Amino acid sequence: DPKPTSILPLKGPAAGGTVITIEGEHLDTATKDDVAVFIGGIPCEVLSFGTTISCKTGKYQGQKVPSEPLTVTVKYGRNTTKDISTPFQYFENPKILDYKPRSSFAWGGRRIFVLGNGFDLIQSVTMKVLPSPVNTTSVEVRNFFVLIHSLVYKHKTGPNAAVFSFYS
Repeated sequence: DPKPTSILPLKGPAAGGTVITIEGEHLDTATKDDVAVFIGGIPCEVLSFGTTISCKTGKYQGQKVPSEPLTVTVKYGRNTTKDISTPFQYFENPKILDYKPRSSFAWGGRRIFVLGNGFDLIQSVTMKVLPSPVNTTSVEVRNFFVLIHSLVYKHKTGPNAAVFSFYS
């Protein structure tokens, strides 16, 4: 019999999209098509199946955020249902409060600071910088945007605030 025992991470944004990993014993009993995961009744899309199971959380539909701790359930076929003792909890979606600088030269090399709340819920950070609709006549827009993939650092600045720093 499969015995799921724990999940990581334990929390994610209400918008969904958090990839959780389920660990335990004999999880690879059955096939991927026979396995379904639910978090408090909300489907969690199974991404991989084997000695661990990973799934992507769905959107939280409840009124109260943060949610109560929700039971994670793994279903194998029609007859086997296993609840995991470690709960998952949905929190308010991350919010950007400010960013600096407000303007820059067009060709990169600028550090950009983003201040906000809930960044600890983010598993992967990507930032896209686009030109302002104002003053774009002198710059060829297709060459202007910068897609930033590398997170330089993240640190807390207050009880619920955090800052990301990126290089363009």
